[in-house]
Formats: sequence, C-alpha cells, structure tokens
Amino acid sequence: MPTTAPRSDPARVSPVATAGRAAISDVSGLASLGQTHAVRVGRQVFISGQLGLGEDGRLVGADDCYAQSVQCFRNVEAILRAAGGQLTDVVKLVCYLTDQANAKAYAEARGTFLDQLPATTAVVVQELLLPGALLELDVTAVLPDPDHTPES
Repeated sequence: MPTTAPRSDPARVSPVATAGRAAISDVSGLASLGQTHAVRVGRQVFISGQLGLGEDGRLVGADDCYAQSVQCFRNVEAILRAAGGQLTDVVKLVCYLTDQANAKAYAEARGTFLDQLPATTAVVVQELLLPGALLELDVTAVLPDPDHTPES
C-alpha cells in the first residue's frame, strides 16, 4: 500500500497558495477546460499551453494563424493579469506551429503584443491536440520584485 496521499485533481486546485505555489484556474474571459491556466511559484508564472480559444472555448479564426495568434496572446495577457503581472513580464516564449508558412503571421501578431522580445523558440510540429489549431504558446513570466524598482 502506498503511504503517500493521492495528489489533488489539477482541475480542483484552488488559487490558494500551498507551499509557495498558487494555481491560477479561474481567469475572467477564459474558458475553463478542466486545466489550470497557470501556476505561480514566487515571482515566476508558468502558463499552460495556450491555443487560440475564445471565451466560449471554441477555436478562433479557423485557418487564420494571425487570428489564432492574437487570441493566444490575449489569453496569455488575461492569465498574467490574474497572476498580478503583464505581458512585459514574459521572459520565455515557445511557439509550436503546425506549418512553417504560418511563422510570419505569428511573428506579426507577437510584435503587436510584445515590445521587447523575450527568449523565444519556434518549433514546427506535425499537429496539435485540438484539430484546426495552428499554433500553441508555452509562456514563462517573472513578475517584478516589489521591493526593487528597475532603477535600484
């Protein structure tokens, strides 16, 4: 018999901090699909892979990588706000594209949301879990230290 308690179902984790970790699972404007949108550990925010899903949980912009990219960044922005941050806090961005031909549309959308580019990787994959999804973003952010200003 195992002597450790079973882990909680991630869909039921509350946003209450446990041992320095806080699950962010209820974000205004984002569909809840039974997963945690992000986990905040100290000042770090690890965002679950984001697809171009609208508030209703449906894919935005079928066959339109720019529209899906814009929606992905809107979702990331909403999650970061819920975590107490903003897009300027993004330090690492990984984009999974299903077609290299969509790289330009993704880069254009990225440029409208991110003034300063974080460390970035783009990978072409055969397919994503959701049929019709053209890209998925994997994002890590570090929130500012409230005890230090950028000038100090």
